Amino acid sequence: MADPCGLQRALRGSPLTNISMSQSLNTDVLHQYQKAIQYEWLDTNGIGGWASSTSIGANTRRYHGLMVAASASEKGRTVLISKLDETMVFDVVHDGHRDAFIRPNQIFAISLPIPLFKISQAEQVLDVVEHHLYTLVGLRSLSPEDAAYCPQYKGSPQARDSAYHQGTVWSWLLGPYINALIRVRRKTGLDQAARVLDRVWPHLDEEGLGTVSEIFDGDPPHTPRGCITQAWSVAEILRSGIEIQTRTVGKK
Repeated sequence: MADPCGLQRALRGSPLTNISMSQSLNTDVLHQYQKAIQYEWLDTNGIGGWASSTSIGANTRRYHGLMVAASASEKGRTVLISKLDETMVFDVVHDGHRDAFIRPNQIFAISLPIPLFKISQAEQVLDVVEHHLYTLVGLRSLSPEDAAYCPQYKGSPQARDSAYHQGTVWSWLLGPYINALIRVRRKTGLDQAARVLDRVWPHLDEEGLGTVSEIFDGDPPHTPRGCITQAWSVAEILRSGIEIQTRTVGKK
């Protein structure tokens, strides 16, 4: 069976452990990292689609991680899961291993209302996102310069699922990107955010009339894929438009 994006090769060296159709975990297990990462969940849709992670959401596989930040900064403290190194944020750092895949997860670290980085550091993250991930219709899920990058979302169910987070463009990520532009670049970012949103409008006549597709090919011309109308894609475009409009009116 074809393995266009190397998914089978990536998983072959990491056998699943403690797989069960029904598994209960107590808090003692969840509070111990080495034990918790041995338990995993796998969700399928019956036609080849799947999602998986560990019981605590650790990035041990091809899974987009979660970032957790303190709700208030105490004594200038910054709480992160990822680590800033030069111009990018690693998805995960553990026992000397650094996951250096360039993915859009890092945009959340600079789009949150609570500042996690200095402006100079956040600007570096924005530069990386814009160079590797930004397209007119969303952010790529992986840099085109990565060997695991999949330029198109097409083919068999397995081929499409393999490409889902390996370069496919997700339109809803324009929302966090626009937030980051405004919070990091202020007035200049607000003007840039308005232009980013303007570039989305032509797509509303492309697939589902007046709506936004779920995903797009990573390579130009960024052909729409997946659902022709996706709730979270539409919601983020609308939310971003309202924020831009509110801030624009407020500065007049």
